Amino acid sequence: AVTLEDHRIVRIRDRISGQIRGQLPDAPDTWNASVDFSPDGKRLATLIHGGNDGQTTTAIRIWDMDDLQQVGQTFQYHLGIGSMRFNSNGRLILLLSPHGGWVAWDPASGQMKHGNLENPDQGQFFGLSVNNRFVAKTLSPFSKTLQVFDLETGVDQGVPLPVKGDWIQQYTAVSPDGKTVATGFRDDTTQLWDVETGQPIGLPLNAKGDMQFSPDGQYLVVGFQPITLWQVASQSPVATPLLPDAGFLGFTPDGAGLRVLVYRHESLWRLPRPPADLRDMARQTWRT
Repeated sequence: AVTLEDHRIVRIRDRISGQIRGQLPDAPDTWNASVDFSPDGKRLATLIHGGNDGQTTTAIRIWDMDDLQQVGQTFQYHLGIGSMRFNSNGRLILLLSPHGGWVAWDPASGQMKHGNLENPDQGQFFGLSVNNRFVAKTLSPFSKTLQVFDLETGVDQGVPLPVKGDWIQQYTAVSPDGKTVATGFRDDTTQLWDVETGQPIGLPLNAKGDMQFSPDGQYLVVGFQPITLWQVASQSPVATPLLPDAGFLGFTPDGAGLRVLVYRHESLWRLPRPPADLRDMARQTWRT
């Protein structure tokens, strides 16, 4: 496990005992914005902000978790970066600027593969698949369409998807295979879209809020408090024993359960697997 202390000290701790196993090199006049593990857990990326006189600079480094030594190149940027995420195979890191720009960075070579952090004509980032491979973005800052972009190949997946109404969507999620996009709108509805055809899939869902597909793409969670759960294939709501004040924390990596926050405690609720009878949902039990 990793802890971020005093906004700049990264310590590695044993997950069971909490004992400190090591600490990454510390630098004065800097602060860490975030850290992220590679999918295999063998590397750690740190995003470090620094600077003075009102100017912010950013440095991103990759560390080997065995010896806590830096590997690959350092990414230096003259402005701030909002967040970073490894992609599904750990070869690329998606970097997001606070202003909507993004780039796919290869830490092994130090090269930026796709995207641009500063070019306003590339559009804005709006959604990322759960495997961190597919990005949904607008085609330009003022565009009323979305495009799904493959970080690994740099290829657009299909036709542009229209945005409903006069307002740009509030929430966006991309399925793990990059073939389906969910967009949430200000009228409190959520629409599923076929990326290859650009056509809506069924009628809008009566759901609002942030959203995420399950790792297998079978389910879509919408909202935080309350949570609504939907089967993607049937576009039907799934009855859950969750109370309205239960908060959604994420799916388990295997997609078999929901991690939820109940009365300040994290709980795991197992999802029914097809062809399970969805009417049996209320008889499922909690693991805490």
